Amino acid sequence: MSTLVAIDSEMEKTCKEVSGVLSKNDTKGEWLPSNYEERSIRWEKGKLNYLIQVFPTIENNWIKGWNFWQVVWTDIGDTRYWREFMSIKDGKKQTIINDISALLRNAIEWQLRIKIEDLEPVTKLR
Repeated sequence: MSTLVAIDSEMEKTCKEVSGVLSKNDTKGEWLPSNYEERSIRWEKGKLNYLIQVFPTIENNWIKGWNFWQVVWTDIGDTRYWREFMSIKDGKKQTIINDISALLRNAIEWQLRIKIEDLEPVTKLR
């Protein structure tokens, strides 16, 4: 069975390139499937925040598929503004593992093209 440990070295390399923080979550819990895994890279540049995340879609305590997601956001006043893009939605984990280098490169290129005026309001903050 494939595991996200296979992408850790590429995630760590990318994390260093953007001066980000890598999070690895292999939490086992009552409400999570036993094969739950998640990886994310988060960093800031100026007023913008960036996140790249690999995570499963969970349905009825089973993993339905795997996602590769990127988002750029900022908080202005009491409003969060963001733009997101799902490169892979409910795909196969092995596809993400096989294509991780290109996925990370494309995600960062997409994110760095986003300007603050490209973001859309999505939620009110408390």
